[in-house]
Amino acid sequence: MTLSTSMSPANRTGIQSSPIDSKAQLAVPASLREPRLVAATDAAALRGEYIVDADALGSIPPPGTVKGMAKAGLQALKGNRAQVLLDKIAERLAFERAGTRLYDQIITKCEVLADASDDAADATPMIEGLRQIRLDEISHAQLLVEAMERLGGDPTAQTPSADLVGTEGMGLLQALSDPRTTPTQCLHALLTAELADNAGWELLIDLAQHYGQDDLAQQFAGALAQEEAHLARIKAWHTASVLGETSLLASVADALSDGDGAGGARVGNGPARGVKAAPVERGATAKSAERQPRASAVKKAARSASRATPARHPKRKDH
Repeated sequence: MTLSTSMSPANRTGIQSSPIDSKAQLAVPASLREPRLVAATDAAALRGEYIVDADALGSIPPPGTVKGMAKAGLQALKGNRAQVLLDKIAERLAFERAGTRLYDQIITKCEVLADASDDAADATPMIEGLRQIRLDEISHAQLLVEAMERLGGDPTAQTPSADLVGTEGMGLLQALSDPRTTPTQCLHALLTAELADNAGWELLIDLAQHYGQDDLAQQFAGALAQEEAHLARIKAWHTASVLGETSLLASVADALSDGDGAGGARVGNGPARGVKAAPVERGATAKSAERQPRASAVKKAARSASRATPARHPKRKDH
């Protein structure tokens, strides 16, 4: 295992790694470097044909109960399309279900790396915080199931927006489940998810108010308050972890250069200020030296972010 920002001579992806070949590649006639507008136009035209002929991403199933049909008919008489609200509830439900899987991945990764370090207790605050967020995601999913049933919809149905967020979340799940990604990188992926989740709840509240579902809007506002706290915690952990790696990399380089086991580098500023880097054993190889700080990054983020964890129920802003 390596740090998320480790250097390796094996990485030859940049043009600077081969100056002779790069000069030869750039020394081509100007006519060959001009953009081929014809080919680009043909490709756009082909994509246009597919766009015009494509079917819709999905559909909203009709209510399966008499109560649901009555509610949909009442909204239709008011000039509202009730399926819009049902679609967005199904979207958030799909997202919350996927969110529990995302947190399963990072919790497992942090536990494994903490167990591999000398002092797993230091990682406990962040791991416990991640577990609490996961429980919140489950409770939000249950809230959405009850809301869908209350409106006469089917919470097990696949709607267009639910299908869309499922596809969007595939990349995030791949990033967190990849054994090569570090906790720092996983937190970045979760930061992306939490930003989208907050925006989704805000829209859902606006829709519920538009349809006169004030009770649902109030319940959704409570969920949003928790999601805002999730976002603040994930951001704090990610920042602390990134700042922590700056001192960890320095301690590894110092230990490898002079052979002493003292890892006394510190973070210069930010939430992780004053946290000592993990020491590196005398005579350690570059690979083993990097493995120890990577597990230690989990502990650093836990200690630093636990001091800046916001309240879990901030007040809901008025719309």
